[in-house]
Amino acid sequence: MANTDIINFEGIRNNAFSVYIECLGLDGLDQKDIHHLCLSRKKMRELIMQRRLIRFSLNIFYSRKFYEDPEFSDFIRSIGEVHSLNFAGDEALTVLSNSIGNIPSLCLQGCIALTDVSSLGKAHILDLSYCPGVTDVSCLGSVHSLDLSYCQGVTDVRPLGLVHTLNLSYCWGVTDVSHLQNVHSLNLRNCWGVSDVTCLGNVHTLNLRNCRGITDVSCLGQVHSLNLSYCRNVSDVSFLGNVHILNISNCDRVTDVGCLQNVHTLTLSNQWVAERTTLTNVQNLFFSHPIVQQVFRNTPNF
Repeated sequence: MANTDIINFEGIRNNAFSVYIECLGLDGLDQKDIHHLCLSRKKMRELIMQRRLIRFSLNIFYSRKFYEDPEFSDFIRSIGEVHSLNFAGDEALTVLSNSIGNIPSLCLQGCIALTDVSSLGKAHILDLSYCPGVTDVSCLGSVHSLDLSYCQGVTDVRPLGLVHTLNLSYCWGVTDVSHLQNVHSLNLRNCWGVSDVTCLGNVHTLNLRNCRGITDVSCLGQVHSLNLSYCRNVSDVSFLGNVHILNISNCDRVTDVGCLQNVHTLTLSNQWVAERTTLTNVQNLFFSHPIVQQVFRNTPNF
């Protein structure tokens, strides 16, 4: 089996639960000969003990509260090589066992009844998007990649300053982002309560799309990729000339883009189409409406 091969296994199927297994590294099996393989829990444990099953993920469906069954918790504890677990859309999920909290990649998207995430701080990748019951994220500061989009009960994000990739889009209750200056990639799209972004100048990739309260972006000149689209109260972009990728489409109060000559990739509103000849150093120039959107690259005849 090649290192890049991925095999989908359909199955641990019994009265307790039903799962999909995505497996890497099962020696002696040829991907071309296998499409689905049903494994009993006994066989699964045998493969793990033999170190033939190196890594796999469980994508849960038709759960019917099987995670509350003692057999499921026992199974999770006994197979310490689980790489990822997906409970997406399980509206009945309310409690997570501590053993699940040790799994590196967890998707709990849309688990609307979930409130307590205190056991999930060891996850490397954690998706809690569309979990309106989640309010306390103080234990998640060590997660590498954290998606809290549409978690509108979340207000205090101070403990998340060391998260590498953080998605807070549509978290309307968030107002203070002053502790997020060390986040590498930060998505604050539609965070209407955010107005002060002066501390975010070291963020590598920053999405502030439709952050209505923002007016001053003078501190963001060193951000690598910056999305200010629909920030209608931003007027002065003169400090953003060194941003590599910049989107200021539908920033209606911006009146001068001549200072953006050194931006590599620039997206503007359609009103600036006539001014494109003044932006001769911009490598990639886009316009917001698809009808008039064009890409201009520097050529001798530009």
